[in-house]
Amino acid sequence: MTAFIDQFSGRKNFLHYIFNNNYIDLKIIKCPKGALLKFTLQICGACIAFSGCSESGPVIANVPEIPSIPNDSPTNTIADVYSDEYATQYGLVLINAATLNNQGHTGQGVRVAVVDTGIDSSHAEFKGRPILGSNFGGDARGIGYDSDGHGTHVASIIGANRNAFGMRGVAYDASLYDYRVGPNNSEGYLPGLASDRQVATVFRQAITDNIDIINNSWGSETSVTSLTANQVNLYYKNSIAAARAAQKNGTLFVFAAGNEHRDQVDIWGGLPYHASELAGSWLTVVAINDTNTEAYYTNRCGVAQAFCVTAPGSSVKAAMANTSNRHITYSGTSMAAPHVSGIAAVLMQKFPSLSASAITARIKRTASVAGLKGKNGETVETHGMQVMRAIFGHGLINQTKASAQIGTLTLATGQNFFDEGSGIDITQQRLRLPLGLPSAVTRQILTDSFIAFDRFDGANFEVLGDEIFPQSPVSEPRRVLGYATPKSQSGNPGHQDYTIGSLTFSQNSDARLSLTQEGLSSTLIGRGFWDEKVGLIGQPDLFDKTSSHQFKLNAQISGQLSFETFFQLTNQTDGSDSGHGATLSMQATPHLKLHATISRWALPLKLITTGSGNVTAPGLSTTVSFGLRHQYRENIEIFANMARYNLADINPTPQSFGLTSAVYRSHTLGVELLAHNGHRLSVGVSDPGSMVAGELTLMAATGRSPDGTMHYAKKRYSGFKTSNYLENMVFFASASLPIERTGRSQLSLDISLQSGFDQQDAPTQLGFKMSYVF
Repeated sequence: MTAFIDQFSGRKNFLHYIFNNNYIDLKIIKCPKGALLKFTLQICGACIAFSGCSESGPVIANVPEIPSIPNDSPTNTIADVYSDEYATQYGLVLINAATLNNQGHTGQGVRVAVVDTGIDSSHAEFKGRPILGSNFGGDARGIGYDSDGHGTHVASIIGANRNAFGMRGVAYDASLYDYRVGPNNSEGYLPGLASDRQVATVFRQAITDNIDIINNSWGSETSVTSLTANQVNLYYKNSIAAARAAQKNGTLFVFAAGNEHRDQVDIWGGLPYHASELAGSWLTVVAINDTNTEAYYTNRCGVAQAFCVTAPGSSVKAAMANTSNRHITYSGTSMAAPHVSGIAAVLMQKFPSLSASAITARIKRTASVAGLKGKNGETVETHGMQVMRAIFGHGLINQTKASAQIGTLTLATGQNFFDEGSGIDITQQRLRLPLGLPSAVTRQILTDSFIAFDRFDGANFEVLGDEIFPQSPVSEPRRVLGYATPKSQSGNPGHQDYTIGSLTFSQNSDARLSLTQEGLSSTLIGRGFWDEKVGLIGQPDLFDKTSSHQFKLNAQISGQLSFETFFQLTNQTDGSDSGHGATLSMQATPHLKLHATISRWALPLKLITTGSGNVTAPGLSTTVSFGLRHQYRENIEIFANMARYNLADINPTPQSFGLTSAVYRSHTLGVELLAHNGHRLSVGVSDPGSMVAGELTLMAATGRSPDGTMHYAKKRYSGFKTSNYLENMVFFASASLPIERTGRSQLSLDISLQSGFDQQDAPTQLGFKMSYVF
């Protein structure tokens, strides 16, 4: 025959015996021969307890020795020898406690105070764990001792060791603080909580100890609705003030709802209903059993539903005080509350930047009434959400959901997470990678880990680069290689050339000073050498294409050799983007022209990761290029160009990449066919620009402070020397079709096709241009 306590009302010795084995299994309790099994009620706050045999005490049979388990960090914390202790405490399974434990979050470093009858620090479930705290009303033996057993039971639900024995806590590495306020006196009250001032003293200790969570599995017979707000603020003013001060210091309050089986929580659990300033960092807990059904004894959330949640509380097996290594089964909202405290502890370890109020909001937001049933059969399907909220509040807590992403993920780009516009929603926008990166470096970035923040509360989550950046940067549109604006009857191709003066040094040489208005990129490519084919010469897409003003001094050294120096300004208002250089051109043979340029420049680079915009290096970059044009036949010309760009160093920011000792390289090889009617067709291959040396850097978020202040660290990517030379190569074809010539005017249609040579993700691009030259 097995018996259990089925009901407990207030602090009266009310026992209801049911002769079955549906709720509490007493098979481990055996009495000596001749002794009768009996029950004694232990009145200690919001608990229901059973124990005892007549004459001699209970004998716990067949308790194995506690095995020695190595201190490891498994990815599966419930495997092998650890499975039984997890399954024994069914509440762990019900709230998915293993989720964060398996990720290494076990409450380590989080301080949890247990306001109760004490914690038996000698019990095996606390072996090796220092138990700190204060004695507010216990006997002279002080903290680390529990003559009642209630506090030890509660504390072990929160933080019992993971030791392959008995059971384990939700946050088994949390730092436990014994705030001993009992045991109960002869009148059934906890001595350390006998008055408003005494409670306030306990709460203020949480400030001194920098407590993160304070578990309160105690209460009162007084219902929250039996007092007015004025009465509460008069009778409990010290407790309210102390609790609020502790909350401002970062403490989360967890309270048991009480076991009077009423429609409302007790006055302590419902304190924020009258003192709303407490609600942000406060959770009151009602109880269910192992079938997700409302416990017969629990108070309902009622008017406290805004800060009320649900947790397992019936028949919870946990540590038994003063037995060294025994366990006992208790029922009550006292047992439900520590499940919530445990979840809060592991969440605080996982999300150290979240405030207590943010942790509270996360627990409430992810709790659910789905699948819960009231003691009278109420379900959300049959009675609706309003009725279920009145019973269960936000619902059953769930560690898996509470630790997961709730809102959209944001990549931080500002100094403070809470500033408007300080981040990019990566579910709506991908960041931009610099073009010209080899696949090996792109893979480094895409497989690297980054920190993103939940817009719901700023919780940080680790994401891979492929969730932030496009799978391949070559999928972005590139400049399509094609013919430049054709020559007019009077000038050079596609730009305005104003001759300022001319000096003649001999019959074979002269010098000309001119001002040129360029229409293409100011990367100082030799446009006068390439004429219309200047648009077919690949340049790194990393460079922004801006118009420029150029001053040139050209010297014709001989009939075959010319030298040119130039100074160039782009149309930037501050004049910061500028350059200078020199060009040497030679007619090597009647059919072969050679060209060499060296230049120094400061130009905007497409390194911004978010939207449009560019970054200008503080120093000058250097370009060295060589080109040739070979007239193979009267109507066939072979052309080639190669260039090397040594880029000035640029520091990274949260919104832009940086470069260190970076080198880009570009190559172009093509053939042009010229028809007698002026139609032109060029085909060829080009690497517009690939990074072949140096280091790519980025300032990436590592976390944030609770006030939102962002923390960044520099990420570095290299490995450019191992790049495949074909990776950024493109095939191009371009046709220039003059349509009409009228006097000095010309109308021309240009069609260009460009496709990646060895890039599966590279788009095929088609370009059209209509040009009219006066």
